[in-house]
Amino acid sequence: MAARTGAKQRGENEVEFGRIVAFSDGVFSIAIMLLVLNIGIDKGLSAGQIDNALWDKRDLFFAG
Repeated sequence: MAARTGAKQRGENEVEFGRIVAFSDGVFSIAIMLLVLNIGIDKGLSAGQIDNALWDKRDLFFAG
């Protein structure tokens, strides 16, 4: 009977851990999205122009 109780408790702990991981993933993805929304790049740029515009804003991406 003790083995069943331990297995049940381990299963419940795994469910709780999974919920914590899912919550932290959600918080992280929202934080990343808010950071990306702060990047102001003009619309209608070509691929090379986007690269240059992002490079000019590299201080927003990298901490130094």
